[in-house]
Amino acid sequence: MEEVARAQELRKAGYVYIIRAGDTRWHKIGCSDTHPHKRLLGLQCANHLPLTLVQVIRTPQRVQLEREIHRQLTERGFSRRGEWFEFPASYGQPA
Repeated sequence: MEEVARAQELRKAGYVYIIRAGDTRWHKIGCSDTHPHKRLLGLQCANHLPLTLVQVIRTPQRVQLEREIHRQLTERGFSRRGEWFEFPASYGQPA
């Protein structure tokens, strides 16, 4: 039963988003079943830097897409703290 529930979770539609912390190169790559603006408001309460929602992707498989993005960024050597990644200056800011 646990495997079935996990497989269903992976196939859920929703959003993958990128949130930038202030003017830093740190970005949160996350997923949500509701619009990421709500997630942004929740995160802002616990962060001293202003947070900006810089990218939203609507997808039929939010968890799988988020994991794939995390995997690719990690493989490319981006610094990582949980779901927060430091984009090198050479990448500029995600649009």
